Amino acid sequence: MQEKSLKLNQINNWPLAILAIIFLVALSLNFVSWMVILGVLLIFVGYILLDKQLWTLLIFSLIVVILGQFINFEIRPGWVYEISLTEVTLILAVAIFLVSAIFKKQFLKIKFDNISFLLFVYLAVSLISFFWISSTRLFINEFKVVVFSLLAYWLSLNLLDNYYKIKKFIYGLAVLVFVLSLQIFWEMFQLGASSKLFMDRSAILIPIGAIALVSAVLSLMLPLLLAFYFSLAKENNCRIFVLISFLTGLIAILLIMAKAAIISLFISLLYLFIKLKHKRLALSLVFSTFIIVSSLVFAPYISGLFERVANVVGDQNTQFRKQEYQIGWKIIRQHAWFGVGVGQQPLHYQKEFGFEYRNLVNNFFMQSTIDLGLVGLIILGLIIKKIIYISKSFNQKYPANRLIHFGFIASLLAAISNGLFEVTFFALYYAIIFWVMMGAFVNLQKNQETL
Repeated sequence: MQEKSLKLNQINNWPLAILAIIFLVALSLNFVSWMVILGVLLIFVGYILLDKQLWTLLIFSLIVVILGQFINFEIRPGWVYEISLTEVTLILAVAIFLVSAIFKKQFLKIKFDNISFLLFVYLAVSLISFFWISSTRLFINEFKVVVFSLLAYWLSLNLLDNYYKIKKFIYGLAVLVFVLSLQIFWEMFQLGASSKLFMDRSAILIPIGAIALVSAVLSLMLPLLLAFYFSLAKENNCRIFVLISFLTGLIAILLIMAKAAIISLFISLLYLFIKLKHKRLALSLVFSTFIIVSSLVFAPYISGLFERVANVVGDQNTQFRKQEYQIGWKIIRQHAWFGVGVGQQPLHYQKEFGFEYRNLVNNFFMQSTIDLGLVGLIILGLIIKKIIYISKSFNQKYPANRLIHFGFIASLLAAISNGLFEVTFFALYYAIIFWVMMGAFVNLQKNQETL
């Protein structure tokens, strides 16, 4: 209590008094609504209560991904905008962080590295593309992904700045994986062995979205969880929960039967198997037991998965993907330099297909090039190059974080390989989780002496 009262005393009274007078006058003249007043009050209350623990709000924003969208409001007839608690808490965290920097006069201490700059440039180019778009609604739907990607990375870079916070962040990911897996189990239980599971998987939804997106999110987080599990001391009571979370996530991915997610997860786990030399026996025993038990308990799903993999070359989905890529290259050739504008590609696909099409192309390189042309592709390439450079900069003099380092690399491999075949980095929740992970990873790499 003394700390909170000291903080209140340290805040200059005259700026708050002027701010209060401005808002009272604006409210009396109907310039602002009560919602704005409540929003400002929430920011200041959050500053007082969470200034030193703001990183917990960032972790909380990831966990509440499980709730999906919870507010809908109509912008104009036929256009309903949906917002999630994750978006609200991220915006609140940014506002509190900036208010804290203002009162403490610590703007010069705010981190803004090369990746932040490149994400900002990508955002700026995306905003400029507004001048040649056809649909404002499609633009906003994708532009907010770019905005929240930057905010998520920037907050993570500034808030998850020590080993203790990074560990708590990974525990938060374990909670997220566990709850998402339970949601998948419940959905599968309701469906049973329904043909919908094998034939119309895109129509199966949980609050976060389609199960294909869930499988991509799980494959992103699971490699880091596994490496984190091995990094924990055996006497750590939370170690067993991390393992349970990993195994439930693994089962969930198998039940979803998403080929790209399974392949990307296999690549990342193979990387861990190669790097974690002293854990190979344990890994072999765990996965052997898991495969045997899964093949017995989830036999219908496993057989369905093998059938999907066996028919991957000639199935209808693969043929459609080929056509999708062909049309994508055609669009790129027609709009080579600056693209069609952020979010506009469904309109161009509709013209080629001749029917309504709302999906984005399933390849993040092609996605960026269609949106912003070669300019967007160059920026994306520079971002990836910078991440790879940071990944290689691990200092072997500080082996304490070695296992977690390998976990982040494995998750990065899963993200890149999955992104070649699915909409990942341009899906809102996936993008937020990925960029928070990258911010923590950069801090782990750059501050190895102090973590």
